[in-house]
Amino acid sequence: MDFDERVDVVKEFLRDYVFSFIAILTSPWNYDGFETANQRLASSASATRQYAIASAMLGGAAFAMGGVDRLLALQSASVVAVVTLWVWVISGLIAHLMVRLFGGTGQFGDTLGVCIRVLSTAYAASGLITLLVWLGFRTGFADYGRAIALGYGLAEFVALAVYVPAILGRVHYLGTRARIMLGVFVPLLVLTVTMVAILVVASATAALGRPATATAQGQSGVAQPTGSTA
Repeated sequence: MDFDERVDVVKEFLRDYVFSFIAILTSPWNYDGFETANQRLASSASATRQYAIASAMLGGAAFAMGGVDRLLALQSASVVAVVTLWVWVISGLIAHLMVRLFGGTGQFGDTLGVCIRVLSTAYAASGLITLLVWLGFRTGFADYGRAIALGYGLAEFVALAVYVPAILGRVHYLGTRARIMLGVFVPLLVLTVTMVAILVVASATAALGRPATATAQGQSGVAQPTGSTA
């Protein structure tokens, strides 16, 4: 594959990604657009996987851009991306168990695909929005980490309470009452799992920061004078 062909492949991927991103964001009001994007992404397992990975990288990079130590932030973002991908898979499992409990008839792959696409879109969108808000009103956020937590928490809650029940209701032919119950119980269970994942990420991030902190303390210790002579 020569350079021009690679450029064409990248352009096609970006075009499909943006189309799917917008279609998923507008799915509660434009289900036909979501169905088109859903069929395109569901055409192969690699398409969904590529979309999820691209969204995780986009959201993680946006979250990392506001940090003071960019290298450490990017390292942390890579950890977050891996954990987040697993959280999306677990969310799909929880959502499918709830769907079957309320009489859903669809396959697990349908539920998992919807959850991964919706949650990955919410993650990328919350990262971009948080970054733009922080850049525009820097004085409003003393701690960028808190802004990240707030942005992602709100986006994930809206995705789980509004988007996922609305779409899964159509996929599994659920009634209004079942969709409402999904909007209550799925966020509750998934956010509990997410809190556990956040604790894991926080521990991993602290472990990444310890060597740099120890090195800095050692260098400052060497630089300091040991005393004065008369």
